[in-house]
Amino acid sequence: MGAVKPRVGFCGPSPAGIFGSIELNYKFALNVLATVIFAAMLWLTQRRGATDPVCGMKVDRSKAVQRTADGSVVYLCSEDCAAKFDASHAAPAASRHHSNGGRDRPVRV
Repeated sequence: MGAVKPRVGFCGPSPAGIFGSIELNYKFALNVLATVIFAAMLWLTQRRGATDPVCGMKVDRSKAVQRTADGSVVYLCSEDCAAKFDASHAAPAASRHHSNGGRDRPVRV
């Protein structure tokens, strides 16, 4: 009963003999998995996200408040930032319009 029988039809070392010396720390595997997930989330954020020019917050383009400025779409995080954006972009336009004292002709110097 104590004798070990040889395996018939199997040539070479057993899988336990090959892989028995390899040790893998579970923390390493979890760190690799977390890094892959982090990289995927960062890529998705960069792809779908935009930066609010008023507060600097990252926003999702599909859920953001949109305004058009100088022919390009600007994405804002909230109506408060949209109101601040509108106020800041309305003031320069008004000052450009009234820069020559309200006259329609440019001033010659």
